[in-house]
Amino acid sequence: MNTIREYNRTKEEESRIMTIWLTVTIKAHPFIDKVYWMRQFDIVKKEYLPSAKTYVYVENDQILGFISIIGGDTVGALFVDVKHQGRGIGGSLMRHVQGVSSDLKLSVYTRNKRAVAFYKKAGFAAEREQTDFSTGQQEYVMRWRRG
Repeated sequence: MNTIREYNRTKEEESRIMTIWLTVTIKAHPFIDKVYWMRQFDIVKKEYLPSAKTYVYVENDQILGFISIIGGDTVGALFVDVKHQGRGIGGSLMRHVQGVSSDLKLSVYTRNKRAVAFYKKAGFAAEREQTDFSTGQQEYVMRWRRG
């Protein structure tokens, strides 16, 4: 059985989410040195995850993906375990937050073509392009509004 629920903030769930985050982040961004992501690990774990509203996708008592909303309207993270991608888990997580929000925004690297296509399919539109100062990479700022 699968379900989407709020993250329980246990050490076990935190460890699983952070493992998914690091593995998928490195794989999805080959144009950024993986050392950068390893340096971001503690910041994500100690600053972003605690301050975000995070929902997890659970199947057979195992977290397979998660989505984090920062400040009530910003998709700060959407990651699905590498072994379970392509099964609609990311779409389910996105539809879940779209069901409880009326306006969402996010930033995505322009070179992450798979993610850009995913967000467009989910109804997001690019509002502008900018440079991410921490990586020097171009990114789209995208927005979705309930119609």
